[in-house]
Parts: sequence; C-alpha cells; structure tokens
Amino acid sequence: LEQATGTDGAFGTLNLLPPRRLNLALRSADSARRAASSAVKQGVASYSEIADCLPGIACSRTDLGLAQGLIDAMVSLVDPNAQSIYCPFGRSTPLGLAAARRFRGKVFAELKAGGLESLYALHNLLDPAAAIKVQLRDAIREPGFVKDGALIRFDSVLAAPPLGMRYDESIADLFGRFPGRALYGDVLHLSHLMAQAKSQVIALVAHAFLFRASGGEASFKQQLLGRGAIEAVLSLPHLAIRGRPPESVIVLNPTTPQVAVWFADFGIAGSATGPLGLREQLIAKQTTAYSRCVAPPGVAEAEFNLLPSRYLTVHDGEDLEAKVLSSRTVRLGDIATLIRPSHVRDPDDGTSEFQEVQLQDLPQGGHIREARPIAVRTDVQRRALTQVLQPNDILASSKGTIGRIGIVPVALLPGTRWLASQAFVIIRLNSDAPISARYLYMFLRSDIGQALLRKRAGGGTVPRIQAADLQSLPVLLPSDKQLKTIEADFDSLRDASDLLERVQSKIAGFSSASRFFAE
Repeated sequence: LEQATGTDGAFGTLNLLPPRRLNLALRSADSARRAASSAVKQGVASYSEIADCLPGIACSRTDLGLAQGLIDAMVSLVDPNAQSIYCPFGRSTPLGLAAARRFRGKVFAELKAGGLESLYALHNLLDPAAAIKVQLRDAIREPGFVKDGALIRFDSVLAAPPLGMRYDESIADLFGRFPGRALYGDVLHLSHLMAQAKSQVIALVAHAFLFRASGGEASFKQQLLGRGAIEAVLSLPHLAIRGRPPESVIVLNPTTPQVAVWFADFGIAGSATGPLGLREQLIAKQTTAYSRCVAPPGVAEAEFNLLPSRYLTVHDGEDLEAKVLSSRTVRLGDIATLIRPSHVRDPDDGTSEFQEVQLQDLPQGGHIREARPIAVRTDVQRRALTQVLQPNDILASSKGTIGRIGIVPVALLPGTRWLASQAFVIIRLNSDAPISARYLYMFLRSDIGQALLRKRAGGGTVPRIQAADLQSLPVLLPSDKQLKTIEADFDSLRDASDLLERVQSKIAGFSSASRFFAE
C-alpha cells in the first residue's frame, strides 16, 4: 500500500491508514487490487479489513462533500430487515460501500462511469461474499435496474444525490416518475428514489430545496405532504463538512401514509445525549427540546418550508419564542404591511431619477442618511414608483446578511425617490398600529428581535427569510411608559450616531493635509 500510494514508511498497519493518501491509487481498481494483494501477502491486513476502509477512503474524496460520521448516521437509519438497498448516483458511493459492510450482498448501486466505480470493483474483489451489484447507467435519464419493462423496487433506498442540478426537457420519462415538466434536480432525484422504493427512502437534500416556497419545488413538496410520504427531516450539522452547502436528511415512506412529519435538529445542545440511537429516535418520534411532530396543515401554513429550524423554537437550549409569546405580543403581519422589493435596475437602459438604499448605507443607529443613484428600466418605472420608500418605513435585511435594520427619516427632501435593494424587506406600519416605527426599530435591533429574525432564516449557502415567517414574528407590546422610554432611547441613539458621523467626517478631512506634504 505504501508503494502504491508513494508514501514509503508513512504507516505500518492498515488500522493507521490515512484515507486521504489513497485517493489517487484507488482511482484504478487494478493498481489498488495489486496493492491490497501485496499487503495481505506481507501480513499487514486481510482482504476484509481493507474492504472495511473503503467507505472512509471514498469520503476523503473532497468533490463528494460527505463526512464519515454522516455516512454512518444515514446507514444506521436503514431498516435492519431490508433485503435490498438501492444506492444511485456517484455521490452515493460512500453510502453504498458502508451499507455493504452491514447488509452483505444486499446492496445495488447505479452510477455513471467516471472513476468511482473502481471503488465498487475493488470492494467486490476484496470481499466477494458482500458483493455489490453495480449498473453503470444514468439513473435519471436511463435507469438500469429494470425488469419486464418496469423499475425494480427495493426495500430501502439510500442516496446522496448530486447538488445544484437542472435538467432539460429532453429527458424521456418512460416510467412515469416525474411530476409534470419538472426540471429541478432535487425534484427529479427524489421522484426517482420514490419510484424505486418499496418502503423507505433516506436521502440528503439541500437546505435551499427544503426552504424554497415557490415554483415547482414547493408544488412537489405539497404533493409529497398530501400523500403522507414525508416521514421525517433530520438536521445533522455536527456531522457536515464545514464550508459545504448545508444539507439535511429526509426520510420518505412511499407506501404507508404518515399523519405528521417528525422534525429533529441534532445541532441543538443536548440532542446528542440520550439512551436511544438515531433509528430508535426516528421510530419513537418523541417531542423533545430538539424534535417535534408537525401535522400537514402546520407545514402548509409555513409555505411548505421543511427546515427543522422552522418548527423548533429552541436556541441554545432556551425556548426564546415561547418566552416572548408568554408576554403581551402581536404578530408583525397584523400591524404592518410587508413589501418585497422587485428587480427594477438596468445599468444600460433606464432613468437615473431613483436612488437605492443598500446594506452598506445603513448607519450604526438612527435614520438612513443617503442612498445611491441607480438606473431604473423604463418599462418598470410605474412599478418602481409603487416601491418608493415612505417616511418611517423600516428596512430589515432578509437575504444574505440577516438582521440589519434601518429606518427612513421623517423629513425626506421633496421629490426624493428612494428604493430598497432586494436584500431587504420593507416593513410599513399600519396607521392604527399600537406601536411607533421608532419602537419597532429598537425591538428588531434588540437581542430578542435579532434572535427571532435569525431563527426564521433558512435556505442554502445564502440564508434568507420567507415573507410568511416574517409575518408571524411576535412583537412585544410595551406599556405607555415603556414606549416613551424606548422612543427616547431611539432619539439618543440617533443623536449619538449623527455625532459619530460628524466626527468620522472630520477625521477623514485631516487626511487631505497629506497632499500638502506630498507636494
């Protein structure tokens, strides 16, 4: 093994083998087989022991983005009585190899040729009794496990589908797997997995898919929920590789309708402790500090957002929202209109009569002071006029950076046409609201307000807050005395921020003296 990987003397036994050093060698089944044969002859390890290392070696492939702990957790969810486990897609290779060590001779893999198949070939050479049946086919476009013109259905399906895929309309769906004219990879992948499963699908899904509340993905989630096919969604952030797009595990049941979806976030403090393993917890579906069951109407009310964090109000072991709701509160959507800015910019064709407030324009406190000139497309100027900011409008960043808060000043110059960038949601208090804009600004900037906003954030690499989640945000109602005190705090913050701005401008002015010395 040392000779094959070019690491002479780096390790003495296979138990100390650093998997990342074997990537290149294991791309070729033949060279890896020769290396394994040499190791066995020299008494370093048995063939079976080398096969045990293959899942970890596959996980060391950085392009797959899978950690060994996550692989072990997903395999542990498989029904121990399953007689056939289907693992499609090349990214699922570590899952297939790990499942084969536990379910010997019962794993079926399907992937396109490209190098990963050599790991399956090596596994079968090393441990024929646990051989994996492999089809080198494109599971979406041309599935290979077919019998008598129909897809073969397996007891369990275990998969890590590729991320960020979109398909064109040329896919011929001969088996009636896909809903409508779906092109989204997440929809097609999960539809295929369901079509080849008898009783259980365990798959990784991107947070962007779980979060999205519009288009074909939302419709597909609605269909799954209507069928009772969604059994659980499990967030396992402690087992993910840092820097990768966030994913969670979804458990689907194609045959037995579920009355509720079990959401669990194992990133919450204390969730890793307890007498039950992961599969036992899935079966029990207990309500705990980090898990709960939600009936379909509750998921529909959340616009089919399937992120566990949407349904768990715990933050660092403390039920913050429950504490807030135990006080006198009102829903933000009941006292304000929420406006999502639409895209109106066009640097090449448009008028420059508008200015846009961007994240960097928000001061540390108090009123927004400036906006940047932008060109607005001529064909959407009428729509842009409906989005012009009004005095006391509050801007809350809801995409990318979550929780930045700004407030439009009361005294805007006549003819000012400020627009908000699409990073914000505009909060415009109703005329009969029981609080002032200054109070709401201070509440949203507070530790409680910021925690409530962060809790509602979801999505993939770029976090965002859905409008429905912001509508439901509870706002603490103050007494008359508290309202006056907090409004006075706002005035003090505004004055301090204005003073800081003037001081910083004066300091910046001193830099002009450097021109004298340069001359």
